[in-house]
Amino acid sequence: MRRCSGENYAIQEFETYCPKVLVLIGSLPDTLADRAIPIRMRRRSHGESVDRFITVRARRDTAQVRLECKKWATKHRKLVAAAYESQDLEFLEDREAELWLPLFVVCKLSAPHRVTDLKGIARRLAGDKASDEPADIGVRLLSDVSVIFAQGSRERIPTAVLLNELNKIGGAPWQDYCLGKPLDSRALGKLLRPFGISPQNIRVPAVVKGYTLDSFHDAFDRYLPSVSATPLQGP
Repeated sequence: MRRCSGENYAIQEFETYCPKVLVLIGSLPDTLADRAIPIRMRRRSHGESVDRFITVRARRDTAQVRLECKKWATKHRKLVAAAYESQDLEFLEDREAELWLPLFVVCKLSAPHRVTDLKGIARRLAGDKASDEPADIGVRLLSDVSVIFAQGSRERIPTAVLLNELNKIGGAPWQDYCLGKPLDSRALGKLLRPFGISPQNIRVPAVVKGYTLDSFHDAFDRYLPSVSATPLQGP
């Protein structure tokens, strides 16, 4: 990346990527957590002995390790770059694979006998993160709508009926979604718009605004593969 820098505002090249370690109490914002590998720490229990972390001591004790890592990286940088472009982690989802790939490349070249161990760690941490992350509100809506359509093998639902069913789901965010009030037709339409889904005139038997199952098929297929694999219509 190029930016103007210094008193004379000369154009200078800056590196825009490097690994970062963030330490905090609580949780990262979703957008950042989704792009991070979480290492969760626990408060020590009573009677559990833990050495205090002293920065000066840690720097001194790890000085030789850091020097060896730097030497290795400098010597093998071309091999690492070539391996990075040729390797894939098919056992992880797209974003998780992107996060873990640099570690696997380095491990494969420096300690190939530990790749299996790293694979197990990656699976576990990626799985823990997926189970802890709150579902995206749009995907959560798709999931709830899929359940409602499946009830009675419906193919079309009036907007008013769909809203009523959504707002009755216990533990769902819809009951107070609109500033403490139940989800309404305008908010529903706004949430579904990014998926290319919009209300239309349907006959049930009178003509009213509503949604058809067909209009959700593409979104279900892309965001709820387990739903798309199981037909929602009756026999």
